[in-house]
Amino acid sequence: ISLELFFYIIFPFLGKFAQKGGLKYLAKLFIIALFLKAALYISSEHFQLAMYSTLIGRIDQFLFGMAGAIMIHNKIIRIDKWKARLLSSGLALLLIPYSIWLEGHSPLGSNENTYFWLLIPSAEALLFTGIIIFSFEGCTRYVKAIDSPLTRIAASSYSLYLLHPAALKLVEWLSDRSNYLNLTLPIELVAIFGLTLSLFIAEISYQTIEKPFLKLKKPETNS
Repeated sequence: ISLELFFYIIFPFLGKFAQKGGLKYLAKLFIIALFLKAALYISSEHFQLAMYSTLIGRIDQFLFGMAGAIMIHNKIIRIDKWKARLLSSGLALLLIPYSIWLEGHSPLGSNENTYFWLLIPSAEALLFTGIIIFSFEGCTRYVKAIDSPLTRIAASSYSLYLLHPAALKLVEWLSDRSNYLNLTLPIELVAIFGLTLSLFIAEISYQTIEKPFLKLKKPETNS
């Protein structure tokens, strides 16, 4: 949370500088970030943790997001809608083999193959930025059919971010209890249940905690 807060603090400054310097300015910052990552790699015993939970490890993802916003705003990428939809769908599907590869070669919490984490945050950011850019370019009524549920998830994303570890821990506990009963649940079923529970509790949290506070920002109007 402190890392996310720091991004909110520096964004007004980076946004203002990026308006003048454009993508070249962000590219220079990215080079600095890579340099600091390399320095941290040779000096830290917990490099993977540093890449996951520090500003140096995450700033490149923030820069990729800003670059994507600039590209969309300035319409730097011009592509046919069907090509954009194809590319966004392909990149989204690429998340599946990427996740399998990441879990097999450099799972979170492991100190093995930590050199992968020099570029893993950047690769993830590039992947998600590409999905967003091409989804925006290929947006049609057909694509908008999934917009409502995705927007609903996005609204509760902060609650999802905070509460999903507890939900997954509960699912893990239930899965262990089932083993005592000689019931072996498929890992896919456990994963789906964990995701469903996380989304469910996040939506309740958003409706009962976040949304009422957000409404306080807007003055009530008498109809």
